[in-house]
Amino acid sequence: MTITEDLRKRIAPHLPDSFRGIIAKQTGYSESMVSKVLNEGQPNVKIVAALIELAKKTKEENEKEQERLRRLADQL
Repeated sequence: MTITEDLRKRIAPHLPDSFRGIIAKQTGYSESMVSKVLNEGQPNVKIVAALIELAKKTKEENEKEQERLRRLADQL
């Protein structure tokens, strides 16, 4: 499966609207352009790169939160 197919079929339907807004701000594109690229799977390097960076940042934040919760649970 190509990145274009992944965007259209597996990723875009699950993205919250706030992510589309963040990607739009990072890339300088309108939210409707970001949605069009994601929903139709049109290749756009700038938008895909912003999506990847956002995913990395979100993953790191989730990992930090999980570690914080583990430490709290250990204290109980």
